[in-house]
Amino acid sequence: MNNKSEDRGMMKWAAFHSVISEDEINTYINKNTKNIKPEFSEDQIMELESLIVEAYNSNSIVTLTIFGKYKNSFVTGIITKLDSINKLIFVDKKPYKFDDILNIKYE
Repeated sequence: MNNKSEDRGMMKWAAFHSVISEDEINTYINKNTKNIKPEFSEDQIMELESLIVEAYNSNSIVTLTIFGKYKNSFVTGIITKLDSINKLIFVDKKPYKFDDILNIKYE
C-alpha cells in the first residue's frame, strides 16, 4: 500500500464549478459593490473650485473626499499645487484628479 497522498488536481474543485460559475460571482460582486459617482451641477462645481482655491491661498489643512470605484477615501493635508491644465490638485505633493473630488473641508 502506498502511503503517499496524491494530489487530485482540479477534481477537488469540480463541485464548486457545478454550483455557480465564476462569471456569475464576478457579475454579482461588481453589480453590488460598485460605488456610483454623483453628478454635480455647474453651480456645485464652481463652489467646489472656489473652496479649493480659498484653501490653497490660505495654506489651510484640508480634508478631501475622493471618489473610488468601490469605496470613497479621505485625504488630509495641505494643497501644495493646483494644475488647472490637467485638472489636478496636489495635496502634500500627491496628485488627485479634480473630477474625483466629491467634497472639501478646511479650517
